[in-house]
Amino acid sequence: MTTDRGDTDHMWYWQDLVQVCERWQQIIYSSPQYLDLHLHCSGSTSSQFREIRDRWPAFPLILYYWIGEDDTYGVQEDINTALISLQLEHIPLSSYISPQAMVQSLAGLTKLETLGISFFILSHEVNDFHQKMEKHLREASNHAVLPALTVFRFDGISRYLEDLVAQIDAPRLDVLAIDYDDQGVQTRQLSQFIDRTVNFKSAQFRRAELTCDSSETKVELYHVPGEGDTTCLSLSISDFRSRYSSLSHMANLLGRLVAFLSNVDYVFVTGLLSVERPPEGLDWLSLLRQFSAVEVLRVRKWFAGYVASALEATSEEMVPALLPALQEIWLDAEGGLSAEEDTEDNQHEDKPVPVVSIERFVSLRQLSGRPVTIVKSHDDEFVARLNARQSGA
Repeated sequence: MTTDRGDTDHMWYWQDLVQVCERWQQIIYSSPQYLDLHLHCSGSTSSQFREIRDRWPAFPLILYYWIGEDDTYGVQEDINTALISLQLEHIPLSSYISPQAMVQSLAGLTKLETLGISFFILSHEVNDFHQKMEKHLREASNHAVLPALTVFRFDGISRYLEDLVAQIDAPRLDVLAIDYDDQGVQTRQLSQFIDRTVNFKSAQFRRAELTCDSSETKVELYHVPGEGDTTCLSLSISDFRSRYSSLSHMANLLGRLVAFLSNVDYVFVTGLLSVERPPEGLDWLSLLRQFSAVEVLRVRKWFAGYVASALEATSEEMVPALLPALQEIWLDAEGGLSAEEDTEDNQHEDKPVPVVSIERFVSLRQLSGRPVTIVKSHDDEFVARLNARQSGA
């Protein structure tokens, strides 16, 4: 099941076909599972949902619900156990739904496979959002078990997520994607929620992808491709107040979830630079050092110069302890700007910076008995060698 509305367009076709004649209707209605028949409802009013529900048979339901101003989430009273995908998008402060009310609405959805919850809270509304949470603290708590849930996406304030997952169990969860809109991230309940899921509890994440830009840092953790596993943990933090400040926020977050990084042996750093380059002295290593088991570090050309500079500037006594398992650093073959190109006129263009020499770092690692090899390679060569390396591990 997908959360992409574009991929659900085919679900409307069968509704046209059953109206051609009674014979076609009988054929289609007799094989709902084989034909993967679903009802797809998208809109901003619960009346639209009720219209579809009353018009068609009780097939599994996909509900994409845009909550507008002063909408009190009236659809929650009409959701039934046929629902397999629920997307609640852009919930404004005026339509606040407490975690307790949300859990109560989800409690009976035993067939729900995909759940998406996103808030639209402006920066000046954050304090009001917390006040609403305080107001509902004394509401009776509930507990919901979602036995079929495999995908859960959340975009909003961490405290809300903490209260929500404290009341939910999703034992079959495969994909957990969280976009934090605040920087004081809390993780206690999130960690316990993850521990209650079978796939994440036993997960052996081997690969991590770090995507950075001036306002957001994202980390995605995966298993090794080819193992027949789609498990993915995605964490993102946004901060529009200061350029690249989300980098340090992510480092702090990963420091609280370090158990999930203990087997990551490959880290890929990528992302597009914004109009302005990262400031000098940005602490890239605080983020990278959370991956203590990494053996292969690949840095895409946009950030190769910055990461290389950070490694080269590491103090002599810290070099052996920094990424102690590191064996190879892969830099994209097409490097950054040359010294002649890196002029004042180019400072605000979306171009990579030159990769400085890291001979000092390599030499110190060699002396410490933990040698590192620097490799420049094209993508195809890198992927082939990486897959061969991890499949033989």
